[in-house]
Amino acid sequence: MTRPAVQFAAERYARQSGWAGLRAAEVGVYRGDHAEEILAALTPEFLLLADPWCPDADWIAFARSRFPAEKIEQFWATDWDGMYLDVCARFAGRPEIALWRLPSVRAASLMADGSAFHFVYIDGNHSEQAVYADLEAWAPRILPGGVLAGHDHYDGQTGVLRAVARWAEKTGLKAQTAEKDFWFVMPEDFKHDKARERFEDPDSRWDDLRRRILWTLEHLGSDPVVDLGSGAGPLPILAATRGRYVTAVDRSYEALADMRRFKPSAGLIDLRHALAERTGLPDASAGTVVLGEVLEHVEYAPALVAEAVRLLRPGGTVIVTVPEGGRRSREHKRTFADAAAVRRLWPDDWQWTDETRIGPWLALAARKPEKEAS
Repeated sequence: MTRPAVQFAAERYARQSGWAGLRAAEVGVYRGDHAEEILAALTPEFLLLADPWCPDADWIAFARSRFPAEKIEQFWATDWDGMYLDVCARFAGRPEIALWRLPSVRAASLMADGSAFHFVYIDGNHSEQAVYADLEAWAPRILPGGVLAGHDHYDGQTGVLRAVARWAEKTGLKAQTAEKDFWFVMPEDFKHDKARERFEDPDSRWDDLRRRILWTLEHLGSDPVVDLGSGAGPLPILAATRGRYVTAVDRSYEALADMRRFKPSAGLIDLRHALAERTGLPDASAGTVVLGEVLEHVEYAPALVAEAVRLLRPGGTVIVTVPEGGRRSREHKRTFADAAAVRRLWPDDWQWTDETRIGPWLALAARKPEKEAS
């Protein structure tokens, strides 16, 4: 029987039918039975299974306060190495699964903040201190709109109850519960994307926006096109109406859901809920990568550039638009004095095929070399 938190996540993602790239993690795997349920219910593209497969000193201290000595001895006598090897064998040949023999917080520390998990399920050490630490450690690794869940939220596990209550009070998030599960839906930070409405608005104020998008459309290279930080459009929609195959990547469920209402029925747009810096798409899988007014919004531009370089196949095209000069929005985290400042972010051997100014904006296109420089 599927646990309630997993069922909630499955129903949530079912509403996003056809969206690719679901990434999940389970903390506290034991023999792997529940991992099988997660795989069956969510069919994730990637599932991280983290467990130390050995009761540590913190767990023993907690267990001594709750369990009889015989149970503690039973855990000490368990062949944890054998259990770990059994789990490895159980999931052998499953490339979507990663097994980490690590404590929960240590495993989380090895993941970059915002590591694009959609669902994390915590079922490790049940002391209040450990559960609270797990919530703190894994929450930053979940995308906006994703689900942070856990097990054994019931009267017999006061540590879990207290930790969940403390974390809910701290964050202001509502804990949803059913049977022995709890879960939180991480806040969605989407601000309504007005680009599509402005593109369609005949008001002359938006002429530069229209020119930037039309310039981008005319400079698209080969398919597939990957639009990093797509928002709610309109570029993927317009490209698809021209018969182009587009993957729209954005960290916001709401932006993608907004675009989904307008997507052509021809199936030419894939919607991918992920960070632009960590898409999970295969290497060299794009003929064109678009960074339309995205670079100015990121704290560390080289990470986003590196992802675009990784995604582009040899000879592929990258298209970049950024505001020229100073900040034009409170949300902008960096500025570009001129086109040279944009070019410096990219490998030296890339060929810049077009550069232009469109009002107070820079628009650039470049080709990745057919062969890497030796």
